[in-house]
Amino acid sequence: MRCLCCGKEIKKDHINSWHKACIKRFFNSDTLPLVNLKTIDEEMKKLGEKLIEESKSITGVQRKLSMHLDKEKNGTRLTLIGYPQGYILKPNSEQYSFIAEAEHLIMGLANICLIKTTPNALIDIGDNNYAYITKRIDRDDVNKIHMEDFCQLSNRPTEYKYNSSYEKCGKIIKNYSSTPYIDQVELIYRLLFCYIVGNSDMHLKNFSLKETKDGFSLSEAYDLLPVQLIINDNEDMALTLNGKKKNLTKNDFYKLADNLEIPRKTVEKLIIRLFAKKEKMFDYINDSYIPEEKKEELKELIQKRFDKLI
Repeated sequence: MRCLCCGKEIKKDHINSWHKACIKRFFNSDTLPLVNLKTIDEEMKKLGEKLIEESKSITGVQRKLSMHLDKEKNGTRLTLIGYPQGYILKPNSEQYSFIAEAEHLIMGLANICLIKTTPNALIDIGDNNYAYITKRIDRDDVNKIHMEDFCQLSNRPTEYKYNSSYEKCGKIIKNYSSTPYIDQVELIYRLLFCYIVGNSDMHLKNFSLKETKDGFSLSEAYDLLPVQLIINDNEDMALTLNGKKKNLTKNDFYKLADNLEIPRKTVEKLIIRLFAKKEKMFDYINDSYIPEEKKEELKELIQKRFDKLI
């Protein structure tokens, strides 16, 4: 059995498939919070808030529920609130029964590849179902942290989040980041990773700059999904890369680097760094919670994408 938070093997000191240390780190609590989706659904109807967001690449509705950790005498409970605070819960849907497990898996693969991600986990919501849960990174316990996505930084409304290019994303970083070269290289690395794992939904809302003590820099990665494992998407990218969204090759990533004045050797090193993690990625996939047949599909996809890049 593996921890639903860190993914490491559980040997002792666990609660409902969470290491006690992970519970403390993630929730700052000694007990795992309770969550009841039936109660939440009832609260949603009462609130009348628009707490449901529709994904344009994964058809249908993926619920994103803003949650608050309510500490009670008898333990802790995750409760629904009508404004952003604390945590975001993403349950599975009838149409996509393993989307929560899939997002947690890809975020774990990103960590293996040394991409910083938002704190995230799976949480048991009963009836052998899981929900994906992540901590908000645009606030701490006291203050709101200044963070703007690339839609905001390019003065585009949300409905135009797919109308751009990764070259323009690089220019946004150049204009606003306190460490532009480092963040531009990180942008290319994340795009290579997303290409390899079949995440074709990295639009402008899925990149942000976040304020730190030294200025603004690329935020931790979030909303990483193996889209091509879930739906039949004939495009490799959400935005254009070298004027293309599909049939990408290593040369297209070279062209992006050229546009951002980054040496092609850097791209080559990034590909080698990813390839060196392949076996660890496959082991992590084997131990994940997605269906067995999807594990094989994902490994085959990753291998095919590596074959195109190496």
